[in-house]
Amino acid sequence: FPNESGWIDDVYFIIKKGKDIIPYKLTFKEKDNEKIIFEGDSSLETRALYHYYFSYLEDGLRKFHKKETQVEDDKIIPDEMWKMSVNFSAPEWAKGKIM
Repeated sequence: FPNESGWIDDVYFIIKKGKDIIPYKLTFKEKDNEKIIFEGDSSLETRALYHYYFSYLEDGLRKFHKKETQVEDDKIIPDEMWKMSVNFSAPEWAKGKIM
């Protein structure tokens, strides 16, 4: 998080897997002049695409950090979330193809 934020606490890395929401608690690691860093562990199965965002308290107010902005409403659609693949690779025959 940018260090210009207020007091940041109760931080979660939120994975959206289909209709399931899976929260992973993050803990404070360090702070410097530019950023506040949190870390945590997660266990994700191989999957072509996960969507994710962050949930946290800033000065006591619950907020949600998505790809473009920070909001106070947890009604976040997949297009507004970050995306990642876990241990996924396309087979050789499919590389460069449109699926």
